[in-house]
Amino acid sequence: MIRVEQQGAVFTYRVGAVAFRDDRVLLCRSDDEYWYAPGGRVEMGETSATALRRELREELDTAVTIDRLLLVAVFSGLRRWMNSTPSRWSY
Repeated sequence: MIRVEQQGAVFTYRVGAVAFRDDRVLLCRSDDEYWYAPGGRVEMGETSATALRRELREELDTAVTIDRLLLVAVFSGLRRWMNSTPSRWSY
């Protein structure tokens, strides 16, 4: 996992997917009722695409094709959300 802590701030390198099927988008719902895109933490030495394929294979038990990068975002103060456990997947 790539994680940096400095002056009380935490940076964790994560990837997420916008996955489509027909006219639907795949989302995950955490135990505390937050919705988010499937994905996870990037391991040292992995590219974003490699990490995303690994995470989706682990979470969905399926191979995926990565089309393109849509967004790069930096968030802080989301410790509680980042540590939540997905409870269900939904299209």
